[in-house]
Amino acid sequence: MKLVRYLETVKLLKSRNTKQPNGTYIKDFVEIGSYRIQKKSVDDEVNATIYGANITKMWDITSPLQDLEEYLIPKVDNQEDNISLYFIELGGSRYKINSAKISGITIERLWEI
Repeated sequence: MKLVRYLETVKLLKSRNTKQPNGTYIKDFVEIGSYRIQKKSVDDEVNATIYGANITKMWDITSPLQDLEEYLIPKVDNQEDNISLYFIELGGSRYKINSAKISGITIERLWEI
């Protein structure tokens, strides 16, 4: 059960490559939508062995009605619209999505905005 006071708003972004007039490509981000989530630190022993030193930059997030999870799960192992193209913007930082399951989404901080 998610308590309303612990919910935070995040933005789901999709990256795309845009061709510039000089022929080079730049990566820009399109906002897909905003979602309310609850975050939890990843600090158990199993995840520590999987992610190693990166565990300090990781969060497990869940949405109250699993609408974010239901949107991202079909993107796992999809050839055209892969989950690696999606990012989460949370608290002034951009996160990549490491895994998406119905029980939650594991994200890793890339950089601050």
